[in-house]
Amino acid sequence: MARISDDCANKLCGLVAGTMLIGGGLAVGGGLLPGVAEATVGAVGLAASVLRRGGQEPSKVYARMSRQVAEGVQQQLDAEMPDWAERADAKAAIARLPTVADAIRFEAEAVVAEGLKADGIVRVLMLKAAVIEPLFHPDTGNHSYRQILSAALSETFRVLRADPDFWASLRPDIDEAVFARLDEVIGQQAAIQTALDAINKRIDVLFDQLSLSIGDRERLAGDLARAQTAHDATRSLVLGFLETVLKKQVPAESIARELFALAGNWRDARDQIHALEFSRNLSPELVDLKEQAEAAFARAEIEGGAQIDEALRLVALIEARERDAIDRLDSERDELARRQSDIDDERQARVAGLIATLRTKLAIYKTRLDADLAADTILRIIDLETGDPDARYAALVAEQNAQYEEGRDRGTSLPLEIAVRLARLGVERARNAHERGTFHNGLGNALATLGERESGTARLNEAVKAYRAALSEYTRERVPLNWAMAQNNIGNALQILGARESGTARLNEAVKAYRAALSEHTRERVPLEWATTQNNLGTALQTLGARESGTARLNEAADAYRAALLERTRERVPLGWAMSQNNLGNVLQALGERESGTVRLDEAVEAYRAALLECTRERVPLDWAMTQNNLGTVLQALGARESGTARLNEAVEAYRAALLERTRERVPLDWAMTQNNLGVALQTLGARESGTARLDEAVEAYCAALLEWTRERVPLDWAMTQNNLGNALLALGERESGTARLDEAVDAYRAALLERTRERVPLDWAMTQNNLGNALLTLGERETGAARLDEAVDAYRAALLEWTRERVPLAWAATQNNLGTVLRTLGARESGTARLEEAVDAYRAALWEWTRERVPLNWAMSQYNLGNALLTLGERIGDRGLLTEALAAIDGALEVYTEAGADFYIEKATALRERILTAISR
Repeated sequence: MARISDDCANKLCGLVAGTMLIGGGLAVGGGLLPGVAEATVGAVGLAASVLRRGGQEPSKVYARMSRQVAEGVQQQLDAEMPDWAERADAKAAIARLPTVADAIRFEAEAVVAEGLKADGIVRVLMLKAAVIEPLFHPDTGNHSYRQILSAALSETFRVLRADPDFWASLRPDIDEAVFARLDEVIGQQAAIQTALDAINKRIDVLFDQLSLSIGDRERLAGDLARAQTAHDATRSLVLGFLETVLKKQVPAESIARELFALAGNWRDARDQIHALEFSRNLSPELVDLKEQAEAAFARAEIEGGAQIDEALRLVALIEARERDAIDRLDSERDELARRQSDIDDERQARVAGLIATLRTKLAIYKTRLDADLAADTILRIIDLETGDPDARYAALVAEQNAQYEEGRDRGTSLPLEIAVRLARLGVERARNAHERGTFHNGLGNALATLGERESGTARLNEAVKAYRAALSEYTRERVPLNWAMAQNNIGNALQILGARESGTARLNEAVKAYRAALSEHTRERVPLEWATTQNNLGTALQTLGARESGTARLNEAADAYRAALLERTRERVPLGWAMSQNNLGNVLQALGERESGTVRLDEAVEAYRAALLECTRERVPLDWAMTQNNLGTVLQALGARESGTARLNEAVEAYRAALLERTRERVPLDWAMTQNNLGVALQTLGARESGTARLDEAVEAYCAALLEWTRERVPLDWAMTQNNLGNALLALGERESGTARLDEAVDAYRAALLERTRERVPLDWAMTQNNLGNALLTLGERETGAARLDEAVDAYRAALLEWTRERVPLAWAATQNNLGTVLRTLGARESGTARLEEAVDAYRAALWEWTRERVPLNWAMSQYNLGNALLTLGERIGDRGLLTEALAAIDGALEVYTEAGADFYIEKATALRERILTAISR
């Protein structure tokens, strides 16, 4: 709690002792520092008479007085200004007291003129203090400053005045000043008498020199009489004071003090009676009583005690009348207070009813999906619930965040639209840069989430604009950490935009934004925020890496995630640690998919399983489900590289575990994601089984996903699932004699292409074009005509426009392989060799990236296909060299299949090898 320091109280004691009450115009300045009060007062030769009493050292005397002053001031302030210890202006006033105490000067004559009354002395000192600090002025200064200085000075005066030894030591100076004042009054009276004598003489001269009328003479005589009366009244008043003092048997040594105290009381009484005219409540009766009392008191200056008694009687009557009026007003006030309480209760009930009505309207607006009116209603409710601007700001921020989080977590757009409107309303009513920055940032969050779910980029671009507006308020110089937060959020929005574009400009901007954020979100200053931004940087780098043939960006992403884990430790932030472990698993999986071995994929499995140590179902069920989903994805990738089905079955188990918490009711969009992934795993398993049960389950999973991943809500996710559904239908169609499933697959791919456009998501567009080519190829193989096969060629060549060797080398190789297959099929139906030669070129192109070192099984597949095409072409043109080359290709494929234990493919390659040998032997 704030307090008057002993140092400050010490100074005030020294001030009073050394300057207020020691006469002769002496002044003590410079301030009394703790323990050296004696030296300061002694500097003017007064320390011995004031402080050395009974052998006490002055420092000890000051210490005692200082404690009394400090305690008294605190008690006075606690009673008169209970909140003084929490008020900034009060603390500032206390801090300023020592400076003012050092600067105040006072003379003994001024003390005597105030009749030794503390309030008068305090006022004069406060006026002097106001010269140094205007806030201390007793009339126009700051309330806290006035209250604190007044309490400090009056308490100091009280402590010193209560000390009899102190007063004894000051008596000579007081008496001297008092009698000097009396001499002055007597001198003034003598001067008045001299002036009157001069007037009389002058009148006599005028009478001799002038012929005055009787009226002029009467007026002159009246003026003279009034002057004489005033002179006599002054003498009578002084004599009356002396008589009063003598009647009280005041000791001689105290006469001076009592006389001046009596004079001060007389002056106060006269002023108070005169002040009665300023009362607003005086009735005519009281006005008359007041005038009578004032007249009686005026007569008392001449006639003495009887008129004083009359004045007291009249004032007592006024007091009684005023007290009756006060009692009446108190009664009326109590009645008004009771009525006000009833009114307040009724108003509160009405407000509560209005809020309930508005909440009903809010529910109706939500059923109409009217986000603007819903948001406006929420704002009206907030304004009714509190009138405090700070509370309204906090409530609006909380409501905007709540709507944003509901829309984000539940996958619904209306709460996000409401959050957008609330943020814009918040910007309009923001009072300062901080509030504007907060609402711009909240607007960006809501827009970014909406934009992530929409097929276009308008919302995402608006989000970037909102974040940049936040940056204009959150300047780096003023609020560097908020500026860094906005940079991080801009990075998030740019990253989503970049994922939808064929180029990498936006993704590179995102990386730049994250790195800008890290210039303020440093590990030393805000280690956890630094770790979060490192985590986000890793995500952007991972997306960039997915578009490049090399692994540099992916490795940078892994480094960023590992950097995040330096601060996101399991001990400090177990859930944050788990999230970064999950993300590290994602990038390791991406790296593993580009390598022939499984080391990175196994590391990804370890990372996900580490995450699950803290992301438990009991603690964070949804995060646990997300990590189970990701674990399923990497297990599926591992399973795709193995001949057995153990990993694939583990993937299915992981997805089904995720669905225990990722329910359609709780998180419909995440539920749909896991259903889609489950479909992929089941489809891969089904491709390895003779039956169609798993493939049918895959179709069911994809169809379930499409119940929530609708084209209207999440068009790109809907398109992805349509693509996957096409894959499962294609696999089923390949096992059936009819073409119904194949036609359904074509329809699914073409549906996907409605949203997976080349302009919006060029790489995904290329993938679906490739898959469409596969379905058309299979249909074409079952038909006699070449129309479907030609469509397949068009689809593959369209895919290669975006799936370039430079951007996605492995996907480019896959499409070259597929193109080779459809060209070989067409070439087999034609008499010429052009299509077959194109097929050979396509397979050879595929082998430039599908190397044995990188993707051995894919390399073996393309070698098998190349051998098949060379066999057909060699037989057609009778070229033994092409047949020998075909045999070499098949032998390479057989080596890899044998190493992998891929019996099915070994059998196929062996059969083709026999055919090639037969052709060579002819």
